[in-house]
Order: sequence, then C-alpha cells, then structure tokens
Amino acid sequence: KGRFYWNQFTSQSLPKAIESFNMAIEFDPDYALAHVGIADFYIWANIYGLVPVQESYALAAKAARRALEIDDQLGEAYASLALLTSNHFQFADAERLYKRAAELSPNYQHVHEWYSALLVCGDRLPEAISEIYRAESLDPLSLRTKTLVAWTLYQCGEFEAALWKAEEIISLDENYPQGHLQRANVLCELGRADEAVISVERASYLMPDSELAAFMRA
Repeated sequence: KGRFYWNQFTSQSLPKAIESFNMAIEFDPDYALAHVGIADFYIWANIYGLVPVQESYALAAKAARRALEIDDQLGEAYASLALLTSNHFQFADAERLYKRAAELSPNYQHVHEWYSALLVCGDRLPEAISEIYRAESLDPLSLRTKTLVAWTLYQCGEFEAALWKAEEIISLDENYPQGHLQRANVLCELGRADEAVISVERASYLMPDSELAAFMRA
C-alpha cells in the first residue's frame, strides 16, 4: 500500500505512503523493505516541499542503514543509499553502490532509474537512456517509471521521444499529473508554449498546492 501511494508521485500521496510504511514497521520492526520505503519517502519528500532537505536526508540515511542492518544483501537498500549519496554529489561512491544494488537485485527497476539519472549528470547520455529503458522493461505498466523515462529523454535532448512518452502516460491515465508536467516540459522546448500552459494547468488541477506544478507555472 505504501508503494502504491509512493508511486503516485504527488505531494498528496506521499504522506499516505509514509503512514503505510510506518504501519508495516509497527507490525514487523525487522521488515527491511518497509525501512527502504521510509528511506525512499524521505529522499523524495524534500523535492515536493514536504520535509526540509537536511532533515529529509538524515532520516533517509537512517532508514536505509537500518534496512542494511537487517539484511546486508538487500539490493533495494543499496539503491536508496546510492540515490542519497548521489544527491550529495558523491558520484563515484554512488555509482559503486548502484552497481552493488544491481548485482544483488538486478530486476529492481529503481536501481536502473536512479543510476540513469547519475549517468545523465556525468554526460553519459547513451548509457543513461539504455538504463532508463531497462527500468521500463522491468515494470512496463508503471506510470512513475514512464515519467522518469520521459524526464530522462528530455534531459538528453530527445524531445520528440520525450513527448511521445508523455503522451503515452496520459493515454494510460489522463488523471496522472506527472504525464501533463512532462508534456509541458517538452512542449516548451519545442516552441509550443501555449500548449505547455494548458498541460501545466491540468497538472496543477490534478495535484493542487504542488511545488513542482507551481514552479512550472512560474
């Protein structure tokens, strides 16, 4: 249930995710994947303006390390720790952790999603695109993963492909706000600002009070 809400990718759904992860730990304090969920919540919560950056990163690190205390072979926990490390701009250490995560849990799509983002930062764009498509192949109906495919393609300058992916997201669920945000990003780059405004307004309606939508509107 926590992952369902986390995958909605909105400021309204994330608080419901942490409630579910905490409930899981109440039932079983040694449930390592629930601690991974908590880590992932806090990593993303600051992006949505829910938790201050320093506080969120400290709590994320604590949860990821707790998961590894329970199971030091848990690839999902290494992936979360890698993302956190990358967010501190420690890219070499993050890549080492991603590779360990992929070794332990090769079919965990978030390893490939987040490693792709690191590769974009390193201007290793063909590798980044390959990794994000690998993530999508592992969970082909995940709208959240498709959102990160669109975002990666956008960052790599593949605007037509990014637009196609955003349209695919909307076709699968027209009420999924990130599809409209990704569409707006790409339309701006393609010189179709009027259409981009419509997409941002739709996203704002679907996730009110969102920092991301407000940023795009500005």
